[in-house]
Amino acid sequence: MGKNPQSRRICYLVLALTGFGMPPLYFPGPYSESPSRYVPGGFHPVHLGDIFRERYHVIHRLGSGGYGTTWLVRDEVRKRFACLKVCAAHSSSSEIAILRHLRDSMQREDARGSDSIMQLWDDFEVEGPNGHHHCIVTELLGPSLSSLSHDYTFRVPLDVGKLLARDVASGIAFLHSCGVIHGDLTLNNILLKIPGVDLLTQEDIIRYFGRPVCLPIKRTDGQPLSPEDVAHLPSYQVAIDPGDRQELLDLCLETTPSLAIIDFGQSLKWFGEPISCSLGIPPSYAPPEILLQDALLPKGEVTPGVDIWALATVIHKILSGSAPVFCSDHSADKDLVLQEIVSQLGQLPQRWWTCWKGRLDSYESLPGLVWVPNLSSEDTVYLEDLFRKILVYEPLKRLPASKIATALAWWTDEWVWLPPIPGAYNVWFDYI
Repeated sequence: MGKNPQSRRICYLVLALTGFGMPPLYFPGPYSESPSRYVPGGFHPVHLGDIFRERYHVIHRLGSGGYGTTWLVRDEVRKRFACLKVCAAHSSSSEIAILRHLRDSMQREDARGSDSIMQLWDDFEVEGPNGHHHCIVTELLGPSLSSLSHDYTFRVPLDVGKLLARDVASGIAFLHSCGVIHGDLTLNNILLKIPGVDLLTQEDIIRYFGRPVCLPIKRTDGQPLSPEDVAHLPSYQVAIDPGDRQELLDLCLETTPSLAIIDFGQSLKWFGEPISCSLGIPPSYAPPEILLQDALLPKGEVTPGVDIWALATVIHKILSGSAPVFCSDHSADKDLVLQEIVSQLGQLPQRWWTCWKGRLDSYESLPGLVWVPNLSSEDTVYLEDLFRKILVYEPLKRLPASKIATALAWWTDEWVWLPPIPGAYNVWFDYI
């Protein structure tokens, strides 16, 4: 692996993040991140009772992802609960820059839809055994919309689903008005807000989030942890049981639910021209230009239209309970997703068609984009027409989020007018 310490650190990080070429070094805990991520350049070890910035007291673990770990903390200065995200040392600071920009934009008079965006409260940096880490403090939120399909028989009432779909579209409209592309819009990145969150007590936190369970970290080879292990690992893992949070989900749905879009780790600033980059959005949410991004690079076609396509899948999943528009959530095969898209919408534009190596010679035409149980025939026609305006191949001709939000607001009998998106987005209003 070489004698250069920096080279070794890079190799360890790559192996830890990809798992390539070596068996797991540690047993994974139930409902917790892999301990193998705690390496130089990886995650920062956090313990219950830790205090960050002399004010944020760690109470519980909320979750983890590719970009870091999230923790439930008590802000001892403002006397409120919050969410602390401790980013992996290898992750960029672009998320913080995006969140600061959005926080400033929320002060505008025309900030409609901003209440559907996660609120940034604070950010700072910490130094640890695994490197330099950015930390983000945000409002404390509830379960993701994906939990609805598990706990409510794959279904929320249609009137509730319509309101949630409208609020997601309004949030995306606000992002786009700020010149921001989310880049990873999925049900997992949309959380329900907790009613009366500022009034929660310590007892309420235990009731709704469960008691944290601390588990020892063990090596898979049966050997005790080495001094090198101990230097980079937390002293224990904090396990969470999603079953403990059923009561929290019930609380979030007691009244008309509201939501917030989170996770801006893949977000980008948009200046009116297609961006050349690679996004990791799941295939069932991805538009053709992202499914074909490996063939299109270095040119790339990332625009706000990526969010618009994903928004259609989010809306359909909310209303249907779980079903995406194209293919299955469990399908990682981009060719299969593209084949179903072509069966529904017809042949791709020539610039995409020629670079798609998995294309077939012919396709069976499939009827209908919308499948929502118990939807009236009139509503089905309305939703089908809306989806035909959203799921357009040319990214900048997809119906803008502001118009989608207005259409959904009309559908819910709560008519609102959303102002046109300024600047580079006006081209979208030439369509339809």
